[in-house]
Amino acid sequence: MRLPLKRIRLTSDAGSFQPDGKKGELHLMWFYKTEKGTFWIRFVPRGRGVFVLGMGDRELGYYSSAEAAVDDVYLGKTGIPEWDHQNTMYAPGDLSEWTRVDCATWDSSERSE
Repeated sequence: MRLPLKRIRLTSDAGSFQPDGKKGELHLMWFYKTEKGTFWIRFVPRGRGVFVLGMGDRELGYYSSAEAAVDDVYLGKTGIPEWDHQNTMYAPGDLSEWTRVDCATWDSSERSE
C-alpha cells in the first residue's frame, strides 16, 4: 500500500504506518548491507513526513513510504550505477527482510560499511 506524501506517524505496534499529524513519531530506520555498501531508510517527521533512502552518507531519494524505497533498491532504481546496472547481487523486495533499528541507537559509522 502506497500512502500519499504527507505527515506519517509510526506506531510501535509492528511498525505500522498511520497517516496523521500527531506528535510523537518514533525515529525508526531500516538498513540492508550489500557488497556495494549499506542502504538505509529513515523516517523524517519534519515538514511533510517522508522516508529517505540513502547509502553511506548520501541521500538517494525521498518517498511516501519505506516500502517504495525498498522497491527502488530491489528494482535497481537507486541512482547508484554500481548497484543499478548489475544483476549479480540480491536485494530483498520486502521491508520485513531489512534490519529495523531506532535511529538513536544506530551507529552512523555503519553507513560507510
